[in-house]
Amino acid sequence: MSPPKHRLNKLLHYQRHNTLLNYSLLIIYALAVTVLSLKPTVDVQNIPYNDKVAHCLTYALFTFFAWRLSPSRSAFLINALLVFAYSVLIEFIQPFTGRMLSGWDMVANGLGVILTVLLITLTLHRVSFSTAN
Repeated sequence: MSPPKHRLNKLLHYQRHNTLLNYSLLIIYALAVTVLSLKPTVDVQNIPYNDKVAHCLTYALFTFFAWRLSPSRSAFLINALLVFAYSVLIEFIQPFTGRMLSGWDMVANGLGVILTVLLITLTLHRVSFSTAN
């Protein structure tokens, strides 16, 4: 398969096809998220909604790493669902480590997944149409 000609497509092509790098990033990130999510005590800052923004950004980045391993759009959607399912699983495990189960954390996690899916899908759709001209 020859690489695409558009600069953004070239960048995405080369980065997404480095499988060892992508698996390494996903595994290291998943381990970091797991350790930090199951840590018994967490320092909370007095900034309203800071925790929910952190949840949203954490799972947005997690979904981005999952996209890098997705060979197709349908595989990406499945991987995004798996990332969200993982976030729900982590939330249900947290009470066993001294943390609280939070439905709002699950909502923030899901929002991060959805925003990343939309951003990537719309960006790739726009780039593929701009290269067709």
